[in-house]
Amino acid sequence: MMKILSCLVAVMIVVSVFGSLMGSQPEVAAICFDFIGIEETQKAAWFTHVEVSSYGSWPGYLKGKIEVKEGSPANYKIAVYILVGGGWWTKPYWASPWTEVKEDGNFSCLITTGGQDQLATKIAAFLVPKEYELPEEELLRSGEQTLPEKLEEDAVDKTIIDRSPKLREIEFSGYTWLVKNSSDWEVGPGPNYFSDSDENIRVDDQGQLHLKITNRDGKWYCAEVISKRSFGYGKYIFYLASRVDQLDKNVVLGLFTWDDTCPGNHREIDIEFARWGAEEAENAQYVVQPWDHPENRHRFNIQLSENYSTCSFDWDSESILFQSLYGHYISPPDESYIIESWNYTGEDIPEPGSENTRINLWLFNGNPPSDSKEVEVIIKKFEFIPTRIFDTGEPENPYPSISGMHNGTIKPNQTINVSKLYTYPCLGTGGHTEFAMIWNDTIKDCAVAKWNGYVGDYNTISFNRALTLEEGVIYNYTIRTGSYPQIHHTDNLSTPVGFITCSEFIDANGKTYHDWIPAIRLE
Repeated sequence: MMKILSCLVAVMIVVSVFGSLMGSQPEVAAICFDFIGIEETQKAAWFTHVEVSSYGSWPGYLKGKIEVKEGSPANYKIAVYILVGGGWWTKPYWASPWTEVKEDGNFSCLITTGGQDQLATKIAAFLVPKEYELPEEELLRSGEQTLPEKLEEDAVDKTIIDRSPKLREIEFSGYTWLVKNSSDWEVGPGPNYFSDSDENIRVDDQGQLHLKITNRDGKWYCAEVISKRSFGYGKYIFYLASRVDQLDKNVVLGLFTWDDTCPGNHREIDIEFARWGAEEAENAQYVVQPWDHPENRHRFNIQLSENYSTCSFDWDSESILFQSLYGHYISPPDESYIIESWNYTGEDIPEPGSENTRINLWLFNGNPPSDSKEVEVIIKKFEFIPTRIFDTGEPENPYPSISGMHNGTIKPNQTINVSKLYTYPCLGTGGHTEFAMIWNDTIKDCAVAKWNGYVGDYNTISFNRALTLEEGVIYNYTIRTGSYPQIHHTDNLSTPVGFITCSEFIDANGKTYHDWIPAIRLE
């Protein structure tokens, strides 16, 4: 009987990685994987070595080698895809979607054939027999969010390489933000060059965020920050400390949400200050994408007499309320403080997903400021106020704690909208939720959330759909935790918006309890 390995060991070697998003144009660069022990598996053919050019490389290649149990490696072919801007694309071309394998098992695929291919963050390869066929409408990809499901099922071997660049991080208003950096490449919006330099993005001693458009060596560099956390339904408040009404006609300040994983409208909600290149145009707008639906855009003119103003949008399942105020206020003291207000109730209200909050300062069509002067905008603070949340809070003593499967019920005393689940971790641990399901069999309502690993805000997971928990209705929950979450050691717990109970908890060692409630927040 053939010996089957209990595990597959992949050794990753990073070789001379130059020119990522953080650096300069690459010279020689590759990310390499060697797969050890694979020959003893039951696969008919397999990847033994793959390497991909580093992020930003042009030209860029996916190269490697396969081995087969019997016959010739040339009896196989490979489908290659790259992930750019949240969508998958066939490589090298639509007209040539397959990469051939040579007699010696080596293969090479050009993965930079147009657009911004050099900015691909993931590369996927699927190994299939040479005679394998798949209809074009299933095989080809041109920005779709997912890879071909049938190909994934049929492939004799597959590999996905992540070469996402390491971005600079800053702390602002109590949250962690990533700083966009396009290095020597022009990217959207604009297109423009975006820099992570302190000249373009910094937080001062007062905790204020500075975004600046600068000119260095004849190139104009723009600025953008991206929240690591996804917030969902609630009120997004931006406290501005600059005269945004006096921005140059070619300058755009954007305060918005964006989801790279959601094709189409990207769950985008915008507050923008811009004249779009026209000196006499109105200088501000509220937008719910798609912007080209006339009812989705509200343009107006803002005139300030001082630096301080507040802009916000309050997003829920039925409306998005935009508002601009004189001064710094969560809500206007009276109507005289309101600069502009617009309540959107149209059909394009997005559901929450993996969207981030973003702030950017950029040049329309990449055109420099008309007065050739550098531009700076200061954001004093960002604040997020969630829409009615179910929050168990943190217990006085979260111990003992261990991972496991929690089952119980939730009964809200008011109707709340839920799209995310946050797990309170024990101090110094990676406590999180790996799987969650909330459902009610009577009204046939259910939502599921899955963990994506230790990336970004890994304590928060998003449900596959927004769920409305109705007042007075009892919902079941199943929550599987990892590492060491905080625990309420009781069989029932009252919160300001309802009750949560524990019917059963089975820990990682198989022991059963009836008084372990995970410390969570439903947003």
